Amino acid sequence: VQARAGLRRAGKVYIRRYPRAAEIRQVKFNIARTHYDAGNFDESILLFTALVEQFPTSKEAPVSAHLVLDSLRNKEDYDGLIVAGKRFKRMARLGDGKFKGEMTAIIKGAENALLRTETIKATSDGGESTGTLEQIAAKYKGTALGEKALLNAFVTARNSKDPEKLFEVGSKLVRAYPNSKKVPDVLSTMGKIALDSLQFARGATFLEAAARRKRGAAAAKLHKAAGVIRAQLGDRRRAEQNLNVLLRVGSSAAAKAQLATSIAQLHIQAGDWR
Repeated sequence: VQARAGLRRAGKVYIRRYPRAAEIRQVKFNIARTHYDAGNFDESILLFTALVEQFPTSKEAPVSAHLVLDSLRNKEDYDGLIVAGKRFKRMARLGDGKFKGEMTAIIKGAENALLRTETIKATSDGGESTGTLEQIAAKYKGTALGEKALLNAFVTARNSKDPEKLFEVGSKLVRAYPNSKKVPDVLSTMGKIALDSLQFARGATFLEAAARRKRGAAAAKLHKAAGVIRAQLGDRRRAEQNLNVLLRVGSSAAAKAQLATSIAQLHIQAGDWR
């Protein structure tokens, strides 16, 4: 400890006396390294970052950048690590192609660690608190990280006893990432949860939305389920819409005949058969 403190004092004196010396980069690096080695990560982050910004083309700069990220990792500040990593990656004068690739890998690892950490926290309280995951999603909206954060929040919300929370998070995901491959399954899950909670009309709406995003047999199955629910609710128009979709998809003649009979029965029940 005394040796590190002595090195810092000597380094600061050197910097004041010889601010333009060629060795100034190494001196500043050594001072920052004493803080890193001592576990003073807040200070090491500040000093290494300053060195990178002042001397981006120096041999010390890429090493300093890595030590900034490692300091943030030691603090488990994954959000800060992502921000710093992206910043270093954007600096045109800092590092070579290999360095940029290393930044990409570190950023991805930090994103996974951030999601893993916050998902575990949210799951530990029974899925009742997805706020931090939703905050991450809002901060990184439009990115893969933002989408994954909402997906994790949705999966976590399934463990809660509050269907409305699931619907809220799922709806956010559908609005923010309408073209995501996960959206059809999210809507299907929302439909099932709505039906399980006796919200039949709402459940049918979710199933119909999921069906519009699926193809083939998967879509047909959802339209059929929604059509049956609509018929049982007395919503002839929407029931018929779902069954008409099934008539248009490729199916056996017997299946189409059965569907046509079901549609005719809807008209008879409604008293508007012609």
